[in-house]
Amino acid sequence: MDVVIMSSFLEHESQPLELLKRIHPILASDGVIILKVPNFASWNRILRGRKWCGFRFPDHVNYFTPKTLKQLAQNANFTITRQSFFDRFPFNDSMYAVLKKSD
Repeated sequence: MDVVIMSSFLEHESQPLELLKRIHPILASDGVIILKVPNFASWNRILRGRKWCGFRFPDHVNYFTPKTLKQLAQNANFTITRQSFFDRFPFNDSMYAVLKKSD
C-alpha cells in the first residue's frame, strides 16, 4: 500500500498500536499514513471539560494529544513527518499527522 487514510478512525480502534504494527509491513517503503483524530490537548477540551464535543462514549475508546500520538507512532516504528503547529492548532478540536516508516 502507498497510502492509508485514517480520518476519524483511530479514536475508535481498541488496539491502535497493534493496528499500526500490522500496517507497517504492508505499507510501501515510501508510503504514508494520514491521520485525523480528536485533539485531547485542545483548549476547547480543557475549557469545556466533560461537555467537549470530542467525547463520544462509548464510540471513542482512545484520546490523543500530539505527544501521545507521537509516542504511539514511535512504538509502531513510524515517524511523524508532518504535524505542523496548524495541524495541531490548540483551538482546533481535531489534529492531523502524516506518518512514515522509521529508518
